[in-house]
Amino acid sequence: MEFIKKSLSKWIIASIIFVVGLLCVITGAASGETSADAFAAISKTIGITFIVLGALIVIIALAGAIATKGEVSFAAVGLGAASLLAAGIFCVVDGNIAGALILAFISFVPYLLIVAGAIIALDAVLVLVFGFVNKNTKPAVVAFVGELICAAISIVLGALCIGNDPVISRDAQLIVFGILVMSYAVFAILATFLKTPRVVVVAKAKTESVDAEVKEVNNESNAE
Repeated sequence: MEFIKKSLSKWIIASIIFVVGLLCVITGAASGETSADAFAAISKTIGITFIVLGALIVIIALAGAIATKGEVSFAAVGLGAASLLAAGIFCVVDGNIAGALILAFISFVPYLLIVAGAIIALDAVLVLVFGFVNKNTKPAVVAFVGELICAAISIVLGALCIGNDPVISRDAQLIVFGILVMSYAVFAILATFLKTPRVVVVAKAKTESVDAEVKEVNNESNAE
């Protein structure tokens, strides 16, 4: 039961993200009215989520103000939730805003890939130069080749996705974006079922063991 309480909010958020990703895939695969309906569904999904979260924050802020008899300012927290509520209402009223933002992000990514690829390529050259200067040639060459391949892939992908009529169409880019978003949501849900290793406990146990050995050595030396 405790596990469900801790993970429920993460499952809800991940589910919403998954739905948004699925709608992006549907939008990329569809055309015409179906595509427009999918974008409208994305806006409504995001909008309703923002409205619910904003309303919950307002209710919690109001309950806190009443419980503390005004010591906790309702306006301070409520005004912070106002932007979330406003964004949610805006997304619901304007069914195109979320789709427009997603398309704008997808249009931005190719430029990011090209610039990032250029920086990685420059870093590869620096690694190679410093490798020769520091007489550390073999690792430098391996790193240079690896970075150069990553840079080339990044630049080529960016170039194929850029422009008004890109080689990789906007619909294909939207489908890939949706798949990535869905994958993130699935991993976020699976992560809640994974137990983190208790490194701190092990380290503490080792420290206590070492302290006990030190005390034993000290006692033996005092006895002698």
